[in-house]
Amino acid sequence: MSVLFNPDIPFHYQIYLQITSEINNGLWVGKDDFPGEAGLAERFGVSVITSRKALNRLAEEGWIEKGRGKRTKVIRAPKVNNEGAPAVFLGEPSSPYTYTLLSKGLVISNAEACEKFNLPLGSNIWQCSRLRFFAGKLHSLAVNFQLPEIGNKHKKKDLDRLPMYQILMQAGKIPVTAQRRIVVSSADDTIANHLSVPLHTPLLTHNMSLSDEAGEILEWVQIYLHPDQSSPVEDYDFSTNSWHANTLS
Repeated sequence: MSVLFNPDIPFHYQIYLQITSEINNGLWVGKDDFPGEAGLAERFGVSVITSRKALNRLAEEGWIEKGRGKRTKVIRAPKVNNEGAPAVFLGEPSSPYTYTLLSKGLVISNAEACEKFNLPLGSNIWQCSRLRFFAGKLHSLAVNFQLPEIGNKHKKKDLDRLPMYQILMQAGKIPVTAQRRIVVSSADDTIANHLSVPLHTPLLTHNMSLSDEAGEILEWVQIYLHPDQSSPVEDYDFSTNSWHANTLS
């Protein structure tokens, strides 16, 4: 069966991504039959030149070891998900994150933000962008959207150190319900730059809206997870038909 490649992305890069995924998933543990140039070319139905480019990149980045007269072998260990990952969205005042404020103020917002607040396309909405760090490592980039009458009241000193949930509470805005949708999005130039990833890198993205007791939306937020990070383990409670994340304080 032939491989279905994306014609807009170099084939050698797509092969590289597939192999790194297999290594991270532990599919090469205990095996000694990692393919060389000819074997990889046959598997994916490409030229040896293309497979060589993929192998060279894998070797340069420390995934495999290869050389003349040597069998190519995997030298990087699988990546095991960290079950101690913090909750992506915090519903309590304490936070395991530290923050770096990137920007805040009124901007022409994207279509989904305008739709959430029932505003015309191209409307100015208060926006805040912050990098979030967990255990000293870059975890995610959060982009918060709020109506100007709410966002403009937030102080920089709070944005530098507090979770947005707590900042809203201090402003007298009490979130009561939240809706979440998890999607895979492509990193644009700004997000890619701040997360130090290549342009158009696929990112797990949490899109959430917070509403008050009257059902009015207080905030819409997009949280882009760094590819090296994972979401927390979540437990399902059949008695309440709900999921609960294992949060860290």
